[in-house]
Amino acid sequence: MKIRGFRVELEEIENVLCGQPGIRQAAVVVPGEAGEDDELRAYCVRAGASGPPNLRACLAERLPEHMVPDTFVDVAELPLTAAGKIDRRALAAPAPPPQPQPQPTTIPAGGRTR
Repeated sequence: MKIRGFRVELEEIENVLCGQPGIRQAAVVVPGEAGEDDELRAYCVRAGASGPPNLRACLAERLPEHMVPDTFVDVAELPLTAAGKIDRRALAAPAPPPQPQPQPTTIPAGGRTR
């Protein structure tokens, strides 16, 4: 696939990510529609709390600049399809906007509200 005018193999980025200590699984996707402002987003499943603190710097040592993901997201597990493969469509889907939290109502000690 072409990203920012360069040919990019997402699996190559995933292989480098999985080679980092503390990374158990990784998936790289291009969320949204293809275009000039393509973003590479990496989803990582860490093996425990360890792992490199700055994945971007680690990948920059091993990959060309255009192949280093823009965003890194830690997830507990990667979503799978019914066939057991990584569900890249679920990863690339935009996150729903946060729902506003209702404000708690305070009732005075007398038990009546005004």
